[in-house]
Amino acid sequence: MRVIDVSTTLENGMWSYQPLVPAVTPYHIEQIASMEKEGMELSTIHMTMTTGTYIETAAHVMPGAKNIDEVAPERFLLNAVVLQLDDKGASEPVTRDELEALSADIHKGDALILATGYDRMRDQEDFLQNSPYIEPEAMRWIVSKGVSLLALDFPLADNIKAPAGITQWLFETDALLMALLTNLREVSRQQVRFIALPLKLKGTSGAPCRALIIEE
Repeated sequence: MRVIDVSTTLENGMWSYQPLVPAVTPYHIEQIASMEKEGMELSTIHMTMTTGTYIETAAHVMPGAKNIDEVAPERFLLNAVVLQLDDKGASEPVTRDELEALSADIHKGDALILATGYDRMRDQEDFLQNSPYIEPEAMRWIVSKGVSLLALDFPLADNIKAPAGITQWLFETDALLMALLTNLREVSRQQVRFIALPLKLKGTSGAPCRALIIEE
């Protein structure tokens, strides 16, 4: 068995959604107690629910949908299919043709993980603004597979320059959406087990999580 951590490390100065949503609080951790003064190490953390690697429910855009604390825990432990796409650069789309070309055996209820290598750009200033995106026909193909969770190694599913509302299509199936995974190029198998456990935050549509891929 091989376990691969595909979570983003949280650290000061990391990327955030602030360029898209000005009210977003960038991640910040600050030490408030030290071994020398208080006899213990203690820090305070400031962040939004979409920090690092996180999961969102349909409540992100659909009033009345389940919040993250209301999702059954078994939804976070899934069989998953990892699709290794060619490396994506700035604003490059994920197309239906390239998804179909991989001939993946996707079952209803699986997690679908798209690997584009774009997470390597996460320290770049325009990381968010230049995110790859999923073309509408590609999202229709994904939705048709009945996936339980869609996970990405790029920050935006939709085209930031010309949004088509494709995340709504996914959420209408009660699927979960997840970003930003890292290290997916280390995954050697297409069929894996996937564990992604979000913080149990009451009344929010999403939460940061620790995500692991298990190759058996």
